[in-house]
Amino acid sequence: MNIVIPEVVELWLSNQRNHIELEIGFGTGDFLVNLADFYPEKKFIGVEIQSGFCAKANILADSQNVKNVHFLHGDGRAFLELVPNSRLDAIHFYFPSPADSLQYESPFLFNADDLDFVENIFKKLCVGGICKILTDSKFYFKNICHLFSEFKFVVREWQPYPMHNIPEGYLIDSECERYYREKSGKINKICFIK
Repeated sequence: MNIVIPEVVELWLSNQRNHIELEIGFGTGDFLVNLADFYPEKKFIGVEIQSGFCAKANILADSQNVKNVHFLHGDGRAFLELVPNSRLDAIHFYFPSPADSLQYESPFLFNADDLDFVENIFKKLCVGGICKILTDSKFYFKNICHLFSEFKFVVREWQPYPMHNIPEGYLIDSECERYYREKSGKINKICFIK
């Protein structure tokens, strides 16, 4: 799937002074809009493969007058290929493949033996950049940890962002997190640092 990068996002990526965070699979976009609102000095990009979410997320950002976030429809892997190396401060993956999809062999964002994707994540993060992951699937979580262990990431304790309106005990307070907390209660979390 080809991805069209708007000019504004190209300008963000080309300006080395910009601090940029990426979320792949942003869903409703509520987390990224809240994060962008809390950190107006940074730039935020969301990429989502499901076409219906993009327009809704951009409407949400516009309705809250948040100008430092942009949502794109497309394949997050393809977008990451286009990002210059050492350019991202953070990459977020929140509930990339929910547990109830584990009965299917694909598509998973993190496949069992796909070291190329994790290597690309490593390349695109700046030194000290973070990759934060949440999933409700213990099996998927173990697989992700195994993939990341092949690279020189350091594991750091997960710390929620100090954004406003996150209920106590929640990590990002997204629609997905609320759903999986109600459904299973267990959320696996990890933070990798380059």
